[in-house]
Amino acid sequence: MASSRDAAWFMGPQLFRITLARDDFGRRRHCTTLLFDAYTIVFGIRNVTDIPAALREAHRVLKRGGRFYCMEFSSSDWPGFSDAYDAWASKVIPRIGKAVADDEDSYRYLVESIRRFPKPPAFRAMVADAGFVRAAADPMLGGLVTIHSGWKI
Repeated sequence: MASSRDAAWFMGPQLFRITLARDDFGRRRHCTTLLFDAYTIVFGIRNVTDIPAALREAHRVLKRGGRFYCMEFSSSDWPGFSDAYDAWASKVIPRIGKAVADDEDSYRYLVESIRRFPKPPAFRAMVADAGFVRAAADPMLGGLVTIHSGWKI
């Protein structure tokens, strides 16, 4: 179920009006077309069943000139570090999940979902295929995290 709320920031005269919305990633259309200036999703799109549909929905609800941003885990491309991180993620992250949340399986799923997620060039192509222009993938931490973006023209 979708929900939204308005948040207003005041410093003397009103400077910003921000509408926060939560939706179910394209399965139902709760938002009006051409509604938002920006659309963000952080560490979640890899869990969406139909990623191309979610990207098309992001494009649909953005106003002309709107910006799409997606921050997602990826695989490191730093020589040597990539193999060390992969081994650590496979063996240590599930154990941390067991110790902290008594839930080793969810943390194993986290590692597996990161491995299955498209590599940055492939996801950048998916963003472009959804209709965004100037689609980009900007890696951070040697590619462990990537910020994907695009413009709706």
